Amino acid sequence: MCPTKGRREGTQQLTLLGFMIHTTANAARLSDSRVAKLRGAVTAALCAAGRNWRWVGCKAFRSVAGIIVSGSLAIPETRLFARSIYDDQTTGPPDGDCRLSHQSLRDLRYWANFGRHGHGRLIWAAPAAHNLHTDASGYGWGGVLDGHTPVRGHFTTETEAWHINVTEVAAIRYSLEGVSLLITRGDRIRVVSDFRVALHVTNALISRSPALCNEHLLPDDELNQDWGKSNKNWVNPPFKRIPLVLDKIKTDRATATVTLPVWRAHLWWAPVLAAADEVTAMHLAGATPDQPLLTPLGDTTPIPTEVEVTWMREGPYVLSILTPAGCIYSGHSLRSCAATNARAIGLELDAIATLIGTRNKDTSTVTAVYVDALTAPDAAAREMFDRYLVIRR
Repeated sequence: MCPTKGRREGTQQLTLLGFMIHTTANAARLSDSRVAKLRGAVTAALCAAGRNWRWVGCKAFRSVAGIIVSGSLAIPETRLFARSIYDDQTTGPPDGDCRLSHQSLRDLRYWANFGRHGHGRLIWAAPAAHNLHTDASGYGWGGVLDGHTPVRGHFTTETEAWHINVTEVAAIRYSLEGVSLLITRGDRIRVVSDFRVALHVTNALISRSPALCNEHLLPDDELNQDWGKSNKNWVNPPFKRIPLVLDKIKTDRATATVTLPVWRAHLWWAPVLAAADEVTAMHLAGATPDQPLLTPLGDTTPIPTEVEVTWMREGPYVLSILTPAGCIYSGHSLRSCAATNARAIGLELDAIATLIGTRNKDTSTVTAVYVDALTAPDAAAREMFDRYLVIRR
Protein backbone atom coordinates (compact mmCIF):
# COMPACT_ATOMS: atom_id res chain seq x y z
CA MET A 1 0.00 0.00 0.00
CA CYS A 2 1.27 3.41 -0.88
CA PRO A 3 1.51 5.48 2.33
CA THR A 4 0.56 8.67 0.47
CA LYS A 5 -2.54 7.34 -1.29
CA GLY A 6 -4.36 5.30 1.25
CA ARG A 7 -4.84 4.36 4.86
CA ARG A 8 -5.19 0.88 6.33
CA GLU A 9 -8.53 0.37 8.02
CA GLY A 10 -9.32 -3.08 9.36
CA THR A 11 -12.76 -4.63 8.81
CA GLN A 12 -14.73 -4.73 12.07
CA GLN A 13 -17.83 -6.47 10.73
CA LEU A 14 -17.84 -9.35 8.27
CA THR A 15 -20.51 -11.72 6.95
CA LEU A 16 -19.22 -15.28 6.61
CA LEU A 17 -21.41 -18.28 5.75
CA GLY A 18 -24.49 -16.55 7.14
CA PHE A 19 -22.81 -15.45 10.37
CA MET A 20 -22.18 -11.81 11.30
CA ILE A 21 -18.75 -11.49 12.91
CA HIS A 22 -18.44 -8.32 15.01
CA THR A 23 -14.95 -7.74 16.35
CA THR A 24 -15.88 -4.56 18.21
CA ALA A 25 -18.89 -6.20 19.88
CA ASN A 26 -16.86 -9.41 20.36
CA ALA A 27 -19.78 -11.51 19.17
CA ALA A 28 -20.82 -13.88 16.39
CA ARG A 29 -24.49 -13.60 15.41
CA LEU A 30 -26.81 -14.96 12.77
CA SER A 31 -27.61 -12.63 9.91
CA ASP A 32 -31.11 -11.17 9.75
CA SER A 33 -31.95 -13.34 6.76
CA ARG A 34 -30.98 -16.52 8.60
CA VAL A 35 -32.99 -15.51 11.67
CA ALA A 36 -36.00 -14.88 9.44
CA LYS A 37 -35.50 -18.25 7.71
CA LEU A 38 -35.28 -20.04 11.05
CA ARG A 39 -38.45 -18.43 12.39
CA GLY A 40 -40.32 -19.12 9.16
CA ALA A 41 -39.41 -22.82 9.09
CA VAL A 42 -40.29 -23.28 12.76
CA THR A 43 -43.60 -21.42 12.38
CA ALA A 44 -44.54 -23.64 9.43
CA ALA A 45 -43.77 -26.75 11.52
CA LEU A 46 -45.92 -25.45 14.39
CA CYS A 47 -48.81 -24.75 12.01
CA ALA A 48 -48.56 -28.25 10.53
CA ALA A 49 -48.51 -29.78 14.01
CA GLY A 50 -51.53 -27.73 15.02
CA ARG A 51 -53.54 -28.91 12.02
CA ASN A 52 -52.67 -32.60 12.35
CA TRP A 53 -52.77 -33.37 16.07
CA ARG A 54 -48.99 -32.90 16.46
CA TRP A 55 -48.15 -35.05 13.42
CA VAL A 56 -45.61 -33.61 10.95
CA GLY A 57 -43.70 -34.98 8.00
CA CYS A 58 -40.33 -36.44 9.06
CA LYS A 59 -38.49 -35.08 6.03
CA ALA A 60 -39.70 -31.51 6.53
CA PHE A 61 -39.08 -31.77 10.27
CA ARG A 62 -35.50 -32.90 9.71
CA SER A 63 -35.00 -29.80 7.58
CA VAL A 64 -36.24 -27.63 10.47
CA ALA A 65 -33.87 -29.37 12.89
CA GLY A 66 -30.99 -28.84 10.49
CA ILE A 67 -31.72 -25.12 10.21
CA ILE A 68 -31.77 -24.82 13.99
CA VAL A 69 -28.57 -26.72 14.69
CA SER A 70 -26.70 -24.99 11.84
CA GLY A 71 -26.72 -21.79 13.90
CA SER A 72 -25.02 -23.33 16.94
CA LEU A 73 -21.82 -21.34 16.35
CA ALA A 74 -23.78 -18.18 17.19
CA ILE A 75 -26.36 -19.65 19.59
CA PRO A 76 -24.92 -21.28 22.75
CA GLU A 77 -28.27 -22.77 23.80
CA THR A 78 -28.92 -24.56 20.49
CA ARG A 79 -28.35 -28.11 21.77
CA LEU A 80 -30.48 -27.52 24.86
CA PHE A 81 -33.53 -26.46 22.84
CA ALA A 82 -33.02 -29.00 20.04
CA ARG A 83 -32.66 -32.20 22.08
CA SER A 84 -36.36 -33.17 22.07
CA ILE A 85 -36.70 -32.10 18.44
CA TYR A 86 -34.00 -34.58 17.41
CA ASP A 87 -35.46 -37.30 19.63
CA ASP A 88 -38.87 -37.02 17.96
CA GLN A 89 -37.39 -37.58 14.50
CA THR A 90 -36.82 -41.23 15.38
CA THR A 91 -40.47 -41.89 16.27
CA GLY A 92 -41.55 -42.33 12.63
CA PRO A 93 -40.29 -43.83 9.34
CA PRO A 94 -37.88 -41.70 7.29
CA ASP A 95 -40.45 -40.96 4.58
CA GLY A 96 -43.49 -40.96 6.85
CA ASP A 97 -44.80 -38.82 9.69
CA CYS A 98 -43.66 -38.39 13.28
CA ARG A 99 -45.61 -37.10 16.26
CA LEU A 100 -44.13 -34.24 18.27
CA SER A 101 -43.95 -34.37 22.04
CA HIS A 102 -45.16 -31.50 24.18
CA GLN A 103 -41.54 -30.65 24.98
CA SER A 104 -40.76 -30.36 21.27
CA LEU A 105 -43.69 -27.99 20.87
CA ARG A 106 -42.37 -25.83 23.72
CA ASP A 107 -38.92 -25.80 22.11
CA LEU A 108 -40.36 -24.90 18.73
CA ARG A 109 -42.21 -21.96 20.30
CA TYR A 110 -38.91 -20.80 21.73
CA TRP A 111 -37.34 -20.86 18.26
CA ALA A 112 -40.38 -19.15 16.72
CA ASN A 113 -39.64 -16.13 18.96
CA PHE A 114 -35.88 -16.43 18.74
CA GLY A 115 -33.78 -13.29 18.37
CA ARG A 116 -36.38 -10.74 19.43
CA HIS A 117 -34.26 -9.71 22.41
CA GLY A 118 -30.83 -10.24 20.86
CA HIS A 119 -28.53 -13.24 20.61
CA GLY A 120 -24.91 -14.11 19.95
CA ARG A 121 -21.87 -15.97 21.18
CA LEU A 122 -18.66 -14.34 22.41
CA ILE A 123 -15.70 -14.70 20.07
CA TRP A 124 -13.15 -14.28 22.84
CA ALA A 125 -14.04 -15.12 26.41
CA ALA A 126 -14.03 -12.02 28.59
CA PRO A 127 -12.23 -12.11 31.94
CA ALA A 128 -14.39 -13.26 34.81
CA ALA A 129 -16.08 -10.39 36.66
CA HIS A 130 -17.12 -12.59 39.59
CA ASN A 131 -16.16 -15.88 41.24
CA LEU A 132 -18.91 -18.10 42.58
CA HIS A 133 -18.13 -21.14 44.76
CA THR A 134 -21.00 -23.60 45.12
CA ASP A 135 -21.62 -26.91 46.88
CA ALA A 136 -24.54 -29.14 47.78
CA SER A 137 -25.37 -31.92 50.23
CA GLY A 138 -28.34 -34.17 50.75
CA TYR A 139 -30.07 -31.50 52.82
CA GLY A 140 -29.20 -28.13 51.32
CA TRP A 141 -27.13 -26.00 48.98
CA GLY A 142 -24.87 -22.98 49.33
CA GLY A 143 -22.73 -20.54 47.42
CA VAL A 144 -20.34 -17.65 48.05
CA LEU A 145 -19.91 -14.77 45.59
CA ASP A 146 -16.45 -13.19 45.46
CA GLY A 147 -15.54 -14.66 48.81
CA HIS A 148 -17.81 -12.48 50.95
CA THR A 149 -21.49 -12.74 49.88
CA PRO A 150 -23.07 -16.05 50.96
CA VAL A 151 -26.36 -17.54 49.74
CA ARG A 152 -27.82 -20.80 50.95
CA GLY A 153 -31.01 -22.79 51.32
CA HIS A 154 -32.52 -26.16 52.13
CA PHE A 155 -33.86 -28.76 49.74
CA THR A 156 -37.50 -29.78 50.05
CA THR A 157 -38.69 -33.27 50.82
CA GLU A 158 -39.08 -33.89 47.09
CA THR A 159 -35.65 -32.59 46.11
CA GLU A 160 -33.87 -34.49 48.86
CA ALA A 161 -34.41 -37.63 46.77
CA TRP A 162 -32.52 -36.19 43.79
CA HIS A 163 -29.30 -37.75 42.59
CA ILE A 164 -26.12 -35.95 43.64
CA ASN A 165 -25.53 -34.89 40.01
CA VAL A 166 -28.84 -33.03 40.01
CA THR A 167 -28.35 -31.40 43.42
CA GLU A 168 -24.92 -30.07 42.43
CA VAL A 169 -26.29 -28.50 39.22
CA ALA A 170 -29.25 -27.18 41.22
CA ALA A 171 -26.82 -25.60 43.70
CA ILE A 172 -25.24 -23.64 40.85
CA ARG A 173 -28.62 -22.48 39.57
CA TYR A 174 -29.96 -21.53 43.01
CA SER A 175 -26.75 -19.65 43.83
CA LEU A 176 -26.88 -17.71 40.55
CA GLU A 177 -30.50 -16.77 41.22
CA GLY A 178 -29.64 -15.72 44.77
CA VAL A 179 -26.88 -13.31 43.72
CA SER A 180 -28.48 -12.13 40.47
CA LEU A 181 -29.14 -8.63 41.82
CA LEU A 182 -25.42 -8.18 42.52
CA ILE A 183 -24.41 -9.10 38.98
CA THR A 184 -24.59 -6.83 35.95
CA ARG A 185 -26.16 -8.30 32.83
CA GLY A 186 -23.41 -9.58 30.56
CA ASP A 187 -20.89 -10.25 33.34
CA ARG A 188 -18.92 -13.47 33.01
CA ILE A 189 -18.97 -15.60 36.16
CA ARG A 190 -16.36 -18.19 37.06
CA VAL A 191 -18.16 -21.04 38.83
CA VAL A 192 -16.08 -23.21 41.14
CA SER A 193 -17.51 -26.60 42.11
CA ASP A 194 -16.01 -29.82 43.39
CA PHE A 195 -18.22 -31.82 41.01
CA ARG A 196 -16.98 -32.23 37.44
CA VAL A 197 -20.34 -33.46 36.14
CA ALA A 198 -22.03 -30.25 37.29
CA LEU A 199 -19.39 -28.09 35.59
CA HIS A 200 -19.60 -30.07 32.34
CA VAL A 201 -23.40 -29.87 32.19
CA THR A 202 -23.35 -26.16 33.03
CA ASN A 203 -20.79 -25.32 30.36
CA ALA A 204 -22.32 -27.56 27.69
CA LEU A 205 -25.93 -26.50 28.44
CA ILE A 206 -27.02 -30.04 27.58
CA SER A 207 -27.17 -33.54 29.00
CA ARG A 208 -28.83 -36.82 28.10
CA SER A 209 -30.48 -36.69 31.52
CA PRO A 210 -33.84 -34.83 31.46
CA ALA A 211 -33.46 -34.03 35.16
CA LEU A 212 -30.15 -32.26 34.53
CA CYS A 213 -31.59 -30.36 31.57
CA ASN A 214 -34.47 -29.17 33.73
CA GLU A 215 -32.00 -27.58 36.14
CA HIS A 216 -30.78 -25.09 33.56
CA LEU A 217 -32.21 -21.57 33.62
CA LEU A 218 -34.75 -22.09 30.89
CA PRO A 219 -36.24 -18.81 29.59
CA ASP A 220 -39.97 -18.67 30.41
CA ASP A 221 -42.40 -17.57 27.73
CA GLU A 222 -43.42 -14.62 29.93
CA LEU A 223 -39.81 -13.55 30.41
CA ASN A 224 -39.32 -13.44 26.64
CA GLN A 225 -42.00 -10.78 26.27
CA ASP A 226 -41.46 -7.04 26.57
CA TRP A 227 -43.07 -5.94 29.84
CA GLY A 228 -42.33 -2.29 29.14
CA LYS A 229 -45.18 -2.11 26.60
CA SER A 230 -47.84 -2.45 29.29
CA ASN A 231 -48.53 -0.66 32.56
CA LYS A 232 -50.80 -3.46 33.80
CA ASN A 233 -48.27 -6.15 34.70
CA TRP A 234 -49.49 -8.29 37.60
CA VAL A 235 -46.87 -10.80 38.74
CA ASN A 236 -47.07 -13.51 41.40
CA PRO A 237 -43.78 -15.37 40.82
CA PRO A 238 -42.61 -18.60 42.44
CA PHE A 239 -40.14 -17.82 45.20
CA LYS A 240 -37.16 -19.18 43.28
CA ARG A 241 -38.01 -16.94 40.28
CA ILE A 242 -38.24 -13.67 42.23
CA PRO A 243 -34.71 -12.43 41.27
CA LEU A 244 -35.40 -13.16 37.58
CA VAL A 245 -38.71 -11.28 37.69
CA LEU A 246 -37.16 -8.25 39.39
CA ASP A 247 -34.31 -8.22 36.88
CA LYS A 248 -36.84 -8.43 34.04
CA ILE A 249 -38.76 -5.41 35.39
CA LYS A 250 -35.54 -3.41 35.65
CA THR A 251 -34.29 -4.41 32.19
CA ASP A 252 -37.57 -3.59 30.42
CA ARG A 253 -38.10 -0.41 32.49
CA ALA A 254 -41.53 -1.80 33.25
CA THR A 255 -44.13 -0.97 35.86
CA ALA A 256 -45.56 -3.98 37.67
CA THR A 257 -47.53 -4.98 40.72
CA VAL A 258 -45.59 -7.85 42.29
CA THR A 259 -46.63 -10.12 45.14
CA LEU A 260 -43.60 -10.90 47.32
CA PRO A 261 -43.05 -12.49 50.71
CA VAL A 262 -41.66 -10.32 53.52
CA TRP A 263 -38.09 -11.69 53.44
CA ARG A 264 -35.87 -8.90 54.69
CA ALA A 265 -32.78 -11.12 54.77
CA HIS A 266 -32.81 -11.70 51.00
CA LEU A 267 -30.56 -9.69 48.73
CA TRP A 268 -33.50 -8.46 46.67
CA TRP A 269 -35.47 -6.99 49.58
CA ALA A 270 -33.67 -3.65 50.01
CA PRO A 271 -33.54 -2.83 46.24
CA VAL A 272 -37.24 -3.66 45.94
CA LEU A 273 -38.18 -1.20 48.70
CA ALA A 274 -35.94 1.46 47.18
CA ALA A 275 -37.52 1.08 43.73
CA ALA A 276 -41.15 0.61 44.80
CA ASP A 277 -43.60 3.47 44.43
CA GLU A 278 -46.04 1.87 46.84
CA VAL A 279 -45.78 -0.94 49.37
CA THR A 280 -48.91 -2.63 50.66
CA ALA A 281 -48.56 -5.18 53.46
CA MET A 282 -51.27 -7.80 53.35
CA HIS A 283 -52.60 -9.50 56.49
CA LEU A 284 -50.17 -7.75 58.83
CA ALA A 285 -52.55 -7.96 61.76
CA GLY A 286 -55.09 -10.48 62.92
CA ALA A 287 -57.95 -8.10 62.16
CA THR A 288 -61.13 -8.88 60.32
CA PRO A 289 -60.97 -8.41 56.52
CA ASP A 290 -63.27 -5.36 56.69
CA GLN A 291 -61.15 -3.58 59.31
CA PRO A 292 -59.94 -0.37 57.59
CA LEU A 293 -56.61 1.25 58.32
CA LEU A 294 -58.21 4.73 58.16
CA THR A 295 -61.77 4.85 59.49
CA PRO A 296 -64.43 6.59 57.40
CA LEU A 297 -65.27 10.21 58.10
CA GLY A 298 -67.58 10.52 61.08
CA ASP A 299 -66.87 6.98 62.37
CA THR A 300 -65.57 7.37 65.92
CA THR A 301 -65.25 3.64 66.58
CA PRO A 302 -61.66 3.14 67.81
CA ILE A 303 -59.36 0.65 66.14
CA PRO A 304 -58.80 -2.37 68.44
CA THR A 305 -55.66 -1.93 70.51
CA GLU A 306 -54.16 -5.28 69.48
CA VAL A 307 -54.62 -4.40 65.80
CA GLU A 308 -53.06 -0.99 66.26
CA VAL A 309 -50.05 -2.45 68.10
CA THR A 310 -49.53 -5.10 65.44
CA TRP A 311 -49.59 -2.49 62.70
CA MET A 312 -47.04 -0.38 64.54
CA ARG A 313 -44.70 -3.33 65.01
CA GLU A 314 -45.01 -5.10 61.65
CA GLY A 315 -45.37 -1.99 59.47
CA PRO A 316 -41.84 -0.74 60.27
CA TYR A 317 -40.61 -4.32 59.82
CA VAL A 318 -41.93 -4.40 56.25
CA LEU A 319 -40.38 -1.00 55.51
CA SER A 320 -37.05 -1.89 57.18
CA ILE A 321 -37.50 0.86 59.80
CA LEU A 322 -35.57 -0.05 62.92
CA THR A 323 -36.75 0.95 66.37
CA PRO A 324 -34.26 2.51 68.79
CA ALA A 325 -32.05 0.00 70.55
CA GLY A 326 -33.83 -1.66 73.45
CA CYS A 327 -37.27 -0.30 72.47
CA ILE A 328 -40.44 -1.78 71.03
CA TYR A 329 -43.65 -0.24 69.76
CA SER A 330 -46.64 -0.57 72.08
CA GLY A 331 -50.16 0.77 72.36
CA HIS A 332 -48.86 3.96 74.01
CA SER A 333 -46.24 4.74 71.35
CA LEU A 334 -48.56 7.02 69.37
CA ARG A 335 -49.52 8.90 72.53
CA SER A 336 -45.91 9.31 73.61
CA CYS A 337 -44.80 10.51 70.18
CA ALA A 338 -47.65 13.00 69.89
CA ALA A 339 -47.24 14.34 73.43
CA THR A 340 -43.48 14.73 73.13
CA ASN A 341 -43.58 16.59 69.80
CA ALA A 342 -46.47 18.80 70.87
CA ARG A 343 -44.70 19.76 74.09
CA ALA A 344 -41.43 20.40 72.19
CA ILE A 345 -43.05 23.29 70.25
CA GLY A 346 -44.61 24.73 73.42
CA LEU A 347 -48.15 23.30 73.45
CA GLU A 348 -49.72 23.54 76.89
CA LEU A 349 -50.09 20.43 79.00
CA ASP A 350 -53.87 20.63 79.31
CA ALA A 351 -54.19 20.79 75.52
CA ILE A 352 -51.90 17.75 75.19
CA ALA A 353 -53.95 15.85 77.78
CA THR A 354 -57.05 16.57 75.72
CA LEU A 355 -55.44 15.49 72.45
CA ILE A 356 -54.13 12.14 73.71
CA GLY A 357 -57.27 11.40 75.72
CA THR A 358 -55.93 10.94 79.24
CA ARG A 359 -58.44 10.21 81.93
CA ASN A 360 -59.75 13.38 83.59
CA LYS A 361 -57.22 15.35 81.52
CA ASP A 362 -54.52 14.54 84.03
CA THR A 363 -51.50 16.73 83.16
CA SER A 364 -49.26 15.02 85.73
CA THR A 365 -49.59 11.73 83.83
CA VAL A 366 -48.70 13.55 80.62
CA THR A 367 -45.52 14.93 82.15
CA ALA A 368 -44.47 11.77 83.97
CA VAL A 369 -45.31 9.12 81.36
CA TYR A 370 -45.63 10.52 77.85
CA VAL A 371 -43.41 13.59 77.41
CA ASP A 372 -39.67 13.41 76.78
CA ALA A 373 -38.57 16.87 77.90
CA LEU A 374 -35.19 16.64 76.10
CA THR A 375 -36.68 16.33 72.61
CA ALA A 376 -35.92 19.29 70.33
CA PRO A 377 -38.66 20.78 68.12
CA ASP A 378 -38.54 20.08 64.39
CA ALA A 379 -40.46 20.96 61.23
CA ALA A 380 -42.63 17.85 61.38
CA ALA A 381 -43.77 18.64 64.92
CA ARG A 382 -44.66 22.20 63.94
CA GLU A 383 -46.58 21.07 60.87
CA MET A 384 -48.60 18.58 62.92
CA PHE A 385 -49.33 20.49 66.13
CA ASP A 386 -48.80 24.18 65.42
CA ARG A 387 -52.54 24.60 64.79
CA TYR A 388 -53.22 23.86 68.47
CA LEU A 389 -50.65 26.32 69.76
CA VAL A 390 -52.21 29.34 71.46
CA ILE A 391 -49.88 32.26 72.11
CA ARG A 392 -51.14 34.27 75.04
CA ARG A 393 -49.76 37.72 75.61
